[in-house]
Amino acid sequence: MAQQIVVTISTAKLDASMAFYIDLLGFSVCDRIELPSGVRLVFLNNKGFTIELVAGPHINGGEIGSGAPVLTFMVSDLAEILGKLCDAGIEEPKIITLPRGEKMMRFNDPNGVVISFVAGDF
Repeated sequence: MAQQIVVTISTAKLDASMAFYIDLLGFSVCDRIELPSGVRLVFLNNKGFTIELVAGPHINGGEIGSGAPVLTFMVSDLAEILGKLCDAGIEEPKIITLPRGEKMMRFNDPNGVVISFVAGDF
């Protein structure tokens, strides 16, 4: 099902976060995205493990909150997971289209951890 798993960390300290993961832990930048809203996404990778750093206006007060991790599953299609959510009685999450055309849905696991699924060609 999942083609790749990404841990998303929102931060008010993007430069310090990048330095930590790059300089201390050996990650490298594999992609950057800047949204019209001012939100900046930086994807870091180390041996196939990807971290997405998210920074920008209202991140501290947003649905994620600063520093709270999000577990993101990169998939080819959302239909299978939507069916499983429905079968499990979980309310269907809202699906949004990201700037590059990928579809994303987000919801909480039973522990309150934010789970995202992003569908596209990865």
